[in-house]
Amino acid sequence: MSRESVDEIRDGRVYNGFDYALQVWVINGIIQPVGAGRALAGQSIYAIEGAQPRPTLCYCGAEATVTLTHGRKICQSCYSVYEADRDDAQALQETDGTH
Repeated sequence: MSRESVDEIRDGRVYNGFDYALQVWVINGIIQPVGAGRALAGQSIYAIEGAQPRPTLCYCGAEATVTLTHGRKICQSCYSVYEADRDDAQALQETDGTH
């Protein structure tokens, strides 16, 4: 059986969800005291070496990797522009109209 929920990704790490590399649950960037996470509980996922890197994905499925001014990112496939702290790919109004 697989999980049907979607992880929230911020700055390349799981912000809310499950980090598969560390086998820990994360809420608001903090590792939770559940299962394997008990040893790391209360620590920021960003401070832990070995945390699972997760890219920002666009609606089109491509990775939005190019950083623009003010930390915005752009999808190299469809050219949608995203806010720096939005990893769930909510496009700004300045897209090319494909979304």
